[in-house]
Parts: sequence; C-alpha cells; structure tokens
Amino acid sequence: MVKRNKTLVVICMKYDEFLKYKEIKDLSIINLGLDLSRGLKEYPMEFRNSKVLDELTNILARAQTEHILVKNLDILFNPEYKLNILNYFINLSRNRLVFIEWPGHLKGRELEYSEINYPDYQRYSIDDHKIVVVK
Repeated sequence: MVKRNKTLVVICMKYDEFLKYKEIKDLSIINLGLDLSRGLKEYPMEFRNSKVLDELTNILARAQTEHILVKNLDILFNPEYKLNILNYFINLSRNRLVFIEWPGHLKGRELEYSEINYPDYQRYSIDDHKIVVVK
C-alpha cells in the first residue's frame, strides 16, 4: 500500500471501484463539486474567482480524518480560476494522505483533462510530480 505520509494518490478509475480493492480506514470522502459550488454561490459572481482557494481550503480543512478522498474535481478546471490543480493537491498531501479521483484520463505517462482545443484543457506529466497513480 501507499506510505501514510506526504503522498498524493491519483485514482484513474471511479473511487467506488478503487475502494473495493483498498481497505482504507479513517477516510473522508469529499464531493468537491457539490461542496465548492455551495460555498461559492454565497458570493456575488464578480468575487467568486478570488474566493475559490479560500473556500477550497475551508472545505478540505473540515475533514478531520487522516485520509481524504476528493471526488468531482471538475469545478476546479474552470479556466477563470487559474489553478494548478495537481500542485494544489500535492501541497495538501504534505500533511495527510490524499486521494483524488481524476476526472480526465491517463494517456501514457500524462494526466489529461478535457480536450486540447478547449480552454479548460490541462495536462500533467506524471514524471514531473511526486505522485502515485492508480489505474
């Protein structure tokens, strides 16, 4: 299994399939799309971009368990937010074991989200990051 400290695990399958094979105790499952959209709707449209990181940090801080699994990340790929999503979760994993359900696909040694001609397209090389990918 994955070491308990300082690891980001990127799951390239549905999280419920992953959980069938991995017994993980003390796990919080965070539906980020739902929770973040609830938090952001409290702000006027013109302030939402500047509040994304605050809301995201608050949501993840509320999970008091040693391990967290974050699903429904699509909201973070909004180009207006200008987030490096993978780096955000790598930084978060410095304090706990973090699993994210990747909403895109694994293509060779790269994680991709969306299609190359769309504004929300992002690509990350696995070799450039200290992560574990489960497929």
